[in-house]
Amino acid sequence: MNIKNVIRLTSIWVIERREYKGLLILFVLLSIAITVIDDPLDVPELHNTDSSTSLLASICTFIVSIFFALDVVLNIIAFGLIVHSTSYMRNSLNVLDLVLGILGLIEISSSLTANNLKSLRTLRALRVLRGIRRLPEMKVS
Repeated sequence: MNIKNVIRLTSIWVIERREYKGLLILFVLLSIAITVIDDPLDVPELHNTDSSTSLLASICTFIVSIFFALDVVLNIIAFGLIVHSTSYMRNSLNVLDLVLGILGLIEISSSLTANNLKSLRTLRALRVLRGIRRLPEMKVS
């Protein structure tokens, strides 16, 4: 995609906005909160109960996973996938973001098909790296 492509320029404009970075940090914190409040041993299908905390965590997981998947897509459009020296896949933390994004989508699809992959939720803790990487104030020199 050409650097002057409108879609690429729009993606760059969006991901460089201060508001977008704040929203990203908010979703990272929400993801951490979900990890803290969600009990991986609470399986409503086995107990014939539906915990409101579990339902809230599922809804938030869906929203967070969609947001992070869109973030990955925006970054790939903005920076390219592999070819350029500044492309998305040339940064190891971006590769981690991509893996977490894919795992989030797998988690969503598994919850829609009633498969239980709650063990994938523990990987949400790695999203903290995303927040630290995106905020210069949080980086240690």
